[in-house]
Amino acid sequence: MGDEKRKAAKEETKKLLVAHFIQEVCYPNWLANVFNGRWRMRMDYTDLNKAYLKDLYPLPSID
Repeated sequence: MGDEKRKAAKEETKKLLVAHFIQEVCYPNWLANVFNGRWRMRMDYTDLNKAYLKDLYPLPSID
């Protein structure tokens, strides 16, 4: 990871930790491409999606 990406990841992570929105775990950092001059951090919501209740009335598929 380049210095610019590393700095952006640390800054964004620090903000989210201070806000108690995230907690520290041992996963690699995920950064998306630059958007409006800033790197965007991506999150893995797999566990959240598993815990979330399924829609009782899902929309039909167009396929």
